[in-house]
Amino acid sequence: MTNLLRKEMGYDGVIISDDMQMKAITEHYGLEIAVERCLQAGVDIIMFSNNSAHDPDITLKVNSIIKKFIYEGKITRERLLESYNRIKKLKSKLERN
Repeated sequence: MTNLLRKEMGYDGVIISDDMQMKAITEHYGLEIAVERCLQAGVDIIMFSNNSAHDPDITLKVNSIIKKFIYEGKITRERLLESYNRIKKLKSKLERN
């Protein structure tokens, strides 16, 4: 995402993942690896439909995983701040319309 959309195509908008609980992902990756790859790819919003295998704690689990990645140096706070700012910018545009 980062190389193709942002660097090559100059896109600076919000990137949203597909459902992280769909079989195409869950059959090949665990939650932690899937979240890590999303973040490393430049995804800003990671989507969980939470329908196929309902997990009431999915938000807490993903939050803990992301905190762990920051602690381990796999993802930086600056990287997350970039996503936050893109989301904030989009929300601002939507509020004006």
